[in-house]
Amino acid sequence: MILLKYFKSLLWTITLLLLFVKPMNARVVKIGVEDLCPYFCKTAPQNGYIIDLIKLFFSEQKIEAEFHFVPFGRLSFLLKAGQLDYVILPEYEIRFDPDLLSFGPSLGVSFIGIARPEGPNAEEAESLYSISDITSHRSTIPSRGHKYQNIKVHYELEQYGHNLLVISGEKISERQLTLLTLNRAELAIGDYNIFKYLIKKNDYKRKIHLTPTSLGGFNSFRMAGPINQEKKIVTVSENMWTFFKTLRRTKQLNVFLNSYELQDWEHYLP
Repeated sequence: MILLKYFKSLLWTITLLLLFVKPMNARVVKIGVEDLCPYFCKTAPQNGYIIDLIKLFFSEQKIEAEFHFVPFGRLSFLLKAGQLDYVILPEYEIRFDPDLLSFGPSLGVSFIGIARPEGPNAEEAESLYSISDITSHRSTIPSRGHKYQNIKVHYELEQYGHNLLVISGEKISERQLTLLTLNRAELAIGDYNIFKYLIKKNDYKRKIHLTPTSLGGFNSFRMAGPINQEKKIVTVSENMWTFFKTLRRTKQLNVFLNSYELQDWEHYLP
């Protein structure tokens, strides 16, 4: 058992070294993402698990992956302008843009979670099955312009919700949780993994109860590039599929995800 723990620790140390040692004469690819921990982290002690994985993938190809944090609405624009080589977006955003081509396996799954302050009625969140159930409470949601959230759910919440506070701007999820602890909201609706990461990271004045839901379904993150680069993208895609199959077979993917207290998203996918 002790030997196994030592091996896992050694494996993680070697992996981190691979991430931060720049290959000699490495080609650089520029990848655009938005600041969304634990997927992509701009200022946190960790990079974000997707950044960790993509850096490792490209380092094995002797390519340096350079990440650029960009507001969501400008990612596709900068890619089409040639200022970025790739972007990472929710799959449904790529699907409806004829100039983008998604490639490679899913890089993770986002889904909606409901947060509420701990207390005698905290477990009631487990029984909030419908939009109308949720909107009978004072609730917060990210603005509809924050498209990492499900648009259909936003529309329905706004239609039903008389007690709904829409949060826009920066650090949306952090502000949602803060409003809960200040008793200015009863529920916060947003990305389950982001809420989970923030609750673990921060010392909120009140404990927060978090419930996963299937509202809005499960949304995959994928790499995308310009459609006119299809020939190059096909090769990168094939290598990426092989890379992730190897990570799963060797259990190395679990090592990455455990450091963020996440599980493999594969069982969410059809």
